[in-house]
Amino acid sequence: MLIIVAALTAVWLFSSLGAYYLEVGDANANIKTVGDGLWWGVVTFLTVGYGDRFPVTTEGRFLGAFLMMSGVAATGILTARISAWFLEEAILARRRNVDERLNGHFIICGWRDDMKDLLEHMVGKDTGNGAEKVVIVANVGREEIDSIREDKRFEKINFVGGDFFRVDILQQAFPEKASRVLILADRARSQTGVSPSAEEADARTIMAATALGKLAKTAFVTAEIIDPNLSSYLRMAGVTDIIYSRQYSRLLLGTAASGTGLANVLNDLLDPKSGTALQTQDIPEALYNKTYAEVCKAIDPSGQTLFVGLIEHSGNAHAIRDRALREAQKTSNVKKLIDNLQSVKQIRCNSPMFNPPPDYLVPSGTVLITIRCDRSVAMAAGVPGGQTQNPAVNVGLKPGSAA
Repeated sequence: MLIIVAALTAVWLFSSLGAYYLEVGDANANIKTVGDGLWWGVVTFLTVGYGDRFPVTTEGRFLGAFLMMSGVAATGILTARISAWFLEEAILARRRNVDERLNGHFIICGWRDDMKDLLEHMVGKDTGNGAEKVVIVANVGREEIDSIREDKRFEKINFVGGDFFRVDILQQAFPEKASRVLILADRARSQTGVSPSAEEADARTIMAATALGKLAKTAFVTAEIIDPNLSSYLRMAGVTDIIYSRQYSRLLLGTAASGTGLANVLNDLLDPKSGTALQTQDIPEALYNKTYAEVCKAIDPSGQTLFVGLIEHSGNAHAIRDRALREAQKTSNVKKLIDNLQSVKQIRCNSPMFNPPPDYLVPSGTVLITIRCDRSVAMAAGVPGGQTQNPAVNVGLKPGSAA
């Protein structure tokens, strides 16, 4: 816009001064001063034409015709640019329609071609995410979101249009009030239809994580990254839950060499339609510092739950370290205090421990890892084996025994 305005100003100025120099030597001229030339240039350029000043020479009239045509073109250009600006603002206002009263919501940063399929696993009763509590932040067209909202399940999904790694765009999703954030390895195509490379996708993920480290200090942030070697940057930004999508695919393919059927096991654990799913369960504070066997017995006295292990230091990285610091300072012994503070630095957030011994003391900030089995879900979905019982669930798995 600045270039356009500068060019039009230059046309007016040179035409006005040119008319003055062409007319000043003519005996019948009425453009006799530089001021007359500038005034004539303004009224001619804006196609007003008062007629008090006008060229009398042939050269001056040619210059006047050029200036009038330039004025018509300039009017069209400026009108189009201003209209486009207002239209863009109106479109952006529609795209950034998140209710500021939203609280405890789930933010999805980035886009995938299979976004609708992904949302089927993220929105619903099982996940605790209603569509009205989900905010998508992505640089895609309105038509992409409208196509998703055509599904009744997702019609209330919120949307913020723009680059999800920009602070000003992220702020419109109110990350400071969100409970969970997922950063996808972005697949949003550019205006030329080109998808970002793996390196570009990872760079966007890291930039978004860095921004969210300051904006969403209370939210649980999960990030997808393609190159595992870049995960250290995510941890520095406070991300404790990292999805290595390319590595998982490679490891899953690697299980085929063993011929043990582990691929089916992992598929059933991850597919909600199978009726079997890995999940976590909170532990009441009263059970902290109790043994693993005591915790399992208190959570499920009937022994029908399949306990897999524990996740220590669970939750948001900032909250984990604040909690650990408070615990570390509960001593009057200076040496022990220093040792405790040193141990806080070495904390691995959301650290899993599978099948701990029965006498293992469960620390605060820990959650249980369990396997939920609901064969009615599998039968309804037509999953093979839905009618069979899971013996581990029927008899229970004793804490500390082989899983």
